[in-house]
Amino acid sequence: MDSRSSHTHQSPLPTETRRDFEEAICWASLRLEVYLAIFHQTSSIPTLHSYHLNKSLQSDDDRGWANQILLLLAEIIEYCFGNNRDDSRYDALLDDLTTWTHSNPDSFTPIYISQPSNGQLYPEIWVYNESVAAGLQHYHLARILLLSHNPTLPKIGSAKTIAKKKIDREIKNDSNIICGIAESISQVNPAHIIACMAIALVGDLFQQRNEQEPLFHILAKTTKQYGWPTSSIQAYLKEAWDWVS
Repeated sequence: MDSRSSHTHQSPLPTETRRDFEEAICWASLRLEVYLAIFHQTSSIPTLHSYHLNKSLQSDDDRGWANQILLLLAEIIEYCFGNNRDDSRYDALLDDLTTWTHSNPDSFTPIYISQPSNGQLYPEIWVYNESVAAGLQHYHLARILLLSHNPTLPKIGSAKTIAKKKIDREIKNDSNIICGIAESISQVNPAHIIACMAIALVGDLFQQRNEQEPLFHILAKTTKQYGWPTSSIQAYLKEAWDWVS
């Protein structure tokens, strides 16, 4: 027997490297599934329960904290777009989200924040690195979803109207923060893909033309740069905003 035959089916990667590679693939799959679930408003996220995700949750670096909030966002999507709308589950998810934002390291505090001025729609927000940017964006996406699916909101009458106006203001602010993080990094970058998620969810809440045009521009330039499909969102928003003649 050829002495090399016993090695024919072995991976060229060391075991630890192979595990890291499998873990990276798993997180990439989860990100894609989360984004598609938001676009299609479905609770189907197969990678959510993969054992490969557990290891990096033990990491205390920025990437580990960003992974924690991504996983929580996936769980929130599963709740919001799924059939299990148990109130106690909502409370638990809200507690987890609050815990994350109160526990994450100082590196998740933006370096610089400037509120919009001179006709700008978005705040200027500088962050330390890509992991922090994604983590903060995913946090605000999670807030948008939980705010809009709050089971305790009034269902009828003036109380419903008042509550909805308050929630809409908060949701729009979260969306502007998500877009502001992306716009503050560069003209177009991967953070704009996450901004497209926010626009897909709440773009129709923006009623003024000077609010709508920057949102539409983000969708268009993200599609042009990354090939990220936003044509259906663009068509929906044009109709919602009464841009269709």
